[in-house]
Amino acid sequence: MSFMKTLLLCVTLLFASQFSHAQIDEEPSPPPVPKKVIQPYEIFESAGFKGVSVNGEVKIKPIYKSIKSLRQKGYVSAKSEEGWFLFSTTGKMVSPTAYSEIKDVFRIASYFSNGKKCPSRYNDTPKTSTLFEVTQDGLIGVIDEKGKLLIPIEYDELSRYTAKKDGMWGAIDVNNDILIPFEYEDIGGFKMSNLAVAKKGGKQGVIDVNGNAIVPMNYEALDFFGNDYLKIKENSKWKLITYDGKQFLPGAYDKLIQRTTGLFQVEVNGKIGIFDKEGKELLRPEYENLSPYIDNHFIVQKGNRVGVYHPDNGWVIPFSYSEIYPCGMRNVPLLIAKKNGKNGVIDLKDNIILPFEYDHIDELENGFARVQKNGKWGFVELNLDGKSFKVAVDFIYDKLESYTVGLMEFEKNSERGYLVWAHRTRTIEVSKVLKPD
Repeated sequence: MSFMKTLLLCVTLLFASQFSHAQIDEEPSPPPVPKKVIQPYEIFESAGFKGVSVNGEVKIKPIYKSIKSLRQKGYVSAKSEEGWFLFSTTGKMVSPTAYSEIKDVFRIASYFSNGKKCPSRYNDTPKTSTLFEVTQDGLIGVIDEKGKLLIPIEYDELSRYTAKKDGMWGAIDVNNDILIPFEYEDIGGFKMSNLAVAKKGGKQGVIDVNGNAIVPMNYEALDFFGNDYLKIKENSKWKLITYDGKQFLPGAYDKLIQRTTGLFQVEVNGKIGIFDKEGKELLRPEYENLSPYIDNHFIVQKGNRVGVYHPDNGWVIPFSYSEIYPCGMRNVPLLIAKKNGKNGVIDLKDNIILPFEYDHIDELENGFARVQKNGKWGFVELNLDGKSFKVAVDFIYDKLESYTVGLMEFEKNSERGYLVWAHRTRTIEVSKVLKPD
């Protein structure tokens, strides 16, 4: 092949390649829409009337009784003799209609759902437009940023997920189509499962976002209990059931509480018991008081005696004490206890950390506790090992009371004065002695 033929072939292929690429290239993307810049504005007053200016230029003339900023950026509401009007801060009157009230719609989500599904609490429909709640003659509707009426002004209330009309609750979407019929006396907030407690005919049940009855309206009262159970009330007693209606705990109770550890606390005739998360009874309801403590322990009172229980280890401290309460320092597993009229400190294995020889022991603060022994006051300090105490201030004071932060007022025989409590250096020293009056 001659040199000229070769050159001509290469040029032809080059043009063909460029033409081919030009045919398959996508259409150029449209230029990005410039982001709307909202200038800062100022509400000003002139001759007793309000207006709006931007960078010193008047945008809304000062002819209104009041002007309120709205959370939707770039909009304000202005009040005249006729009522409230919606303005953009550029000075444009968005809606020539006067309303008795104009508010933002941030708190409402139910009727902004996509299709027939109400959004969950943590997955609200994206805000595709700027919306405002308006009121006339005591009824509520919704307009958009152009003043167009999206939701007719015919509702008593518009909540985050539901609407109230003629005294009954239901749900609508942004087109005012009914998602849930207006036939309920009440509808609670929808949970992440898109279920809500509803009331109809004086009885409560559970509905989904489309108004389908998941649990029939048969109960005096009903509430969600964690993620897996429902608490229902029948004959003034509470029961725990699953969503398919099966009873989970065996009895009927005056009170039902779910602890953060997953345990269930029940109460019958003023007596408290515990079930585990599998529904097994751990403590029969025969105890007067039960208080959670660290590492899943419980301080339990039965009659006039107190002990400590752990679901896995049973009774770690027997009913040997008339009082037990936390030491006051977070994550320090010590307890202040009372036995035979004297106070001491024990750990969660019932080991004695501070002997039972004190008339009174305050809760620990930064490792210190004010204590009384044989009628005299002093301080003890928790050693760094957390397993023993030492005397920080001898028991020589007739009176030792908090005066202000870091300062204790004392009386000793005929002397009065102050002790300084230095947290950083973990010391307590006599600051000042006052002469007798």
